[in-house]
Amino acid sequence: MIETDSFFQFLEPPVVSSVEDKLDSEVFQQILKIENAYISQLKELPICSNETNDVWMACTSQLNEYSNRVRDFIDRIPNFNSIHFIEKTSLTHLSTHSVILMCLCIHSLRLRTINTNWNYFNISSNSSINQYVQERFPFFFELNRLTYSFQKELQILELDDKEISLMLTLLITSIGNDKLKEIENIEEEFFSILYDYMAVKRGIDNKDYFILKIQIPLLHRITTLIS
Repeated sequence: MIETDSFFQFLEPPVVSSVEDKLDSEVFQQILKIENAYISQLKELPICSNETNDVWMACTSQLNEYSNRVRDFIDRIPNFNSIHFIEKTSLTHLSTHSVILMCLCIHSLRLRTINTNWNYFNISSNSSINQYVQERFPFFFELNRLTYSFQKELQILELDDKEISLMLTLLITSIGNDKLKEIENIEEEFFSILYDYMAVKRGIDNKDYFILKIQIPLLHRITTLIS
């Protein structure tokens, strides 16, 4: 006769393995470090300060803050430790607009809708400098419209923080045409990590990785307009 406890234990469905269990432990630790770098530096971008009457200074300070946060994000990822300071500086300079633009799009989507009122300087609509800056630099207020299709794809994909942080890393490594071999190697590694993570999380036959991958050059193309 089968004991009651054993019988019900037999009927219980098998425990579904977590993403962590299915990934190589070293790879998962890499992902966690990048995710933590994203959370600490880029997940919550500061609002442009209007404490000064110097509007130009306020906008310049905001752009400098963006650059510093992208640089700190890069510095917190061990894979970039082998890259010389000059190359890191160049990566930061070239990729900041793409990284920040994606972060602003993600922030908009956290509201569960596509917010068409955000602007690249992250100036609050209630700020005293909002109208002044918008009249003189309208392009920075039109980026929400230019990235609409990109935001729609992000909305459908519903990326978690790990996927977002890996995507940001790839935005950094994929910038420019004349890349060092070290940077190319890092890029290949993170494409592989993103694929493995999304395959484990979403299923091996899921196409989301490929949909996300083709957004990279599209976003770079938009940000060339900022430069």
